Amino acid sequence: MSETTLLQSRPIKEVRIDAFDQQYVARVKWYLEHELQCSLIPMSDERGGYLIRFPPGTLEEVHMGASTQWTYETIIRFPSGITLKKYTRASLTETQKQRVDLAFPNRVLDGPKPPKKNARRIKL
Repeated sequence: MSETTLLQSRPIKEVRIDAFDQQYVARVKWYLEHELQCSLIPMSDERGGYLIRFPPGTLEEVHMGASTQWTYETIIRFPSGITLKKYTRASLTETQKQRVDLAFPNRVLDGPKPPKKNARRIKL
């Protein structure tokens, strides 16, 4: 991320994001749980999506010049120093809903599938 002026920093406990392509759910869940110590909870109401709970000490930062008229961009900074961008997109019509997304690293989305929970190793 290029150097920008920090306008505000506040603790964040959780965020609800919109649904994303199912092919990425296992990878994102593993990354959140194992690398960032978060939890990813599927939501079953009509809005759908996922609730992400962050570890204590996680901050949401607002930087000058990062947002536009239709997209509010913030940075989620984890206690480890890792950051993710959060995008909140305004609805453009009365029937369209606001959308909230996190941008995950390409290595998470394009990388290998995470290990299965009960995978057993067989010695040969």
